[in-house]
Amino acid sequence: MMTVLSHTLKGQPPSDAVPDTKAQRELQALLTRTESARKKRNIERIWAALEDMRARAERVYNVASVARAVARLGYSGPKYQSMRNKEGADFRALINAYREVHGAVVESRDATDADEDLPLAITDVAIQQRVRIELRRVRALQERNRILHEEVVRLSRAALATAPTAAPVAAGELVFTLDEVRAVEHFLAHMEAVGLRPDEATGCILEQRGGREVAPPYFLDALRRIVSTSRHPGGDG
Repeated sequence: MMTVLSHTLKGQPPSDAVPDTKAQRELQALLTRTESARKKRNIERIWAALEDMRARAERVYNVASVARAVARLGYSGPKYQSMRNKEGADFRALINAYREVHGAVVESRDATDADEDLPLAITDVAIQQRVRIELRRVRALQERNRILHEEVVRLSRAALATAPTAAPVAAGELVFTLDEVRAVEHFLAHMEAVGLRPDEATGCILEQRGGREVAPPYFLDALRRIVSTSRHPGGDG
């Protein structure tokens, strides 16, 4: 580790690095314009962590992985949250420059990847683990809602394709099969169990948390109409 730090403090790359790289220039520029001794020290620690990661053949350089590498080297900081906040812009610029030079693979990051980084800002291990569990539960609910939304869209298309356009369906006329009608009834009766709620004012179906629209206006009315107009003449609905 002393070798890495000596290279960092002198502003020189390790023996196998390309001289005068963009990352080296970014490092020197940051150190030159930074007046705070504490921030300079943190910049040098990030560089040391990046060099250590490259020596270990790690291929992903992002804020989360660098924060872990800093801790692995035994430094007290900078921590993940410090790199992510507004004052950490220079830290992120150095990480980005290093990644560009050394050809590291940039992870494709969606909401799920970002969520995985959130607990790293929590120092209490027990709370961090609890947050991870809750995030997994949220993602599971989101996936269930996505599947349900796709099914709602499929049912709406089936309703439009099957229902007559010239006149309303006469009461008692069977447009859908009995199983289909029962499926719609079951959905209407159990919306809240899957995180949805009706909007009686518009006929929309919304997510309980956040209120995102998963079915358009009048769709709720259409589902109820399917049930009320498609009952078997002598059946149990």
